[in-house]
Amino acid sequence: MSLRSPPKATPAAASQSLLTQWVNLLLFVAPSVALTTDDGVDIAAALLLLTALAALPWLPRTRLARDEVIYLGIVAAFSLTALLSILVHQLEISRFDTFSRFLLMIPVYWLLRGLPLNRAFFIYGLAAGCIGAGALGLYQVLVLDMDRAQGFATNAITFGNLAIAMAIVLGLLWPTLKPRKPMATFFILALLCGLLASLLSGARGGWLVILPALAAYLILHRRAWPAILAGLALVTVVAVMVDQLLTHAIISSRLQLAAVEFSAYLEGDVTGSIGKRLEIWRAAAMLFFESPWLGIGLDRFNEHLNGLIQQGLIDPQLDHFLTIHNSYLGLACELGVLGLLTLLLLLLYPLPILVAHYRQTPNLSMAGMLWVIGFAIFCLSNSMFRVHLSATVFPLFLFILMALPLNQSRSAPSTTSE
Repeated sequence: MSLRSPPKATPAAASQSLLTQWVNLLLFVAPSVALTTDDGVDIAAALLLLTALAALPWLPRTRLARDEVIYLGIVAAFSLTALLSILVHQLEISRFDTFSRFLLMIPVYWLLRGLPLNRAFFIYGLAAGCIGAGALGLYQVLVLDMDRAQGFATNAITFGNLAIAMAIVLGLLWPTLKPRKPMATFFILALLCGLLASLLSGARGGWLVILPALAAYLILHRRAWPAILAGLALVTVVAVMVDQLLTHAIISSRLQLAAVEFSAYLEGDVTGSIGKRLEIWRAAAMLFFESPWLGIGLDRFNEHLNGLIQQGLIDPQLDHFLTIHNSYLGLACELGVLGLLTLLLLLLYPLPILVAHYRQTPNLSMAGMLWVIGFAIFCLSNSMFRVHLSATVFPLFLFILMALPLNQSRSAPSTTSE
């Protein structure tokens, strides 16, 4: 028997261990406060950025794959395209705020890739965030008597979209912890709370993400199709009951209203929400073709919209419609072809990176893919990246969801490590 004591940890190793624990803690904090506080996720993101800037010179050198470097370049290009538009059109630098958050998250990705992260912190943070969002949504609808829950977001759509995206990602990640029954029940309840928050928000555009999410669950759990379909049926029944009992039929009424307003728009009536949105999309498309290369400039849409109204090209009822409600048309209109191109690359380029690691880390990789696909769907009906909350949450959570499978594949490249 050897009586030699184990080697003592070097100061460098101890420092890296403390750094890893600190970053893991922030991975828990960020999702847990994203929807239940005003600036909580911004503070967590800022702490991660400061940590990255302070620690990067002392971290072990992490060689990023070529695709990763290209994607970080795309993220930077997305931000810098907005800055270029501001400079060309001589606009206030404050308009760069939401776009700057993408640029500032790049050092955080290097930090995340250089540390042995513990995914359990992020998963429990998602669970806490979903539970908090559901509770806050119930409080706002039942106690404050608000028509739609919106948390601390600037609008109900952002709150609902982020809640359902976090719930779906949680549903893919919690099985990787292989919890016992009590904790599995906790995670399922947390997932349902996230879905409840989305239902209470009435954000109908975001519900489309359920279709790719269901496909992902069926792909990952081929042998459990009957159980998944039965669970989906149960969730549907519960959603209808919640809709009827707690939200005064907000879901069914909003879906029926959307159909009525769409029919009215086809007959020339733009008084409804859907009609106004379709008309504003038409106006954005017209402005894009007028200035396709550099766009009209950030936050100048309403100014140009009034010009179209005065020319009789757009219905005058839109004079107070302040947002385009479509990220693709919005950025194409305001930033031109380059803005639209960088947005598409921002949303599409991570997919092949994550697909390449699917065999080693199926759940983690699929979670990242669904996060991106979800935002691609959200961008169809909302200006997601013009809102501070989603402009912080999207790149931060995406970088976490990319770093987790890539780090794990690097440590065990030949085995499935979930």
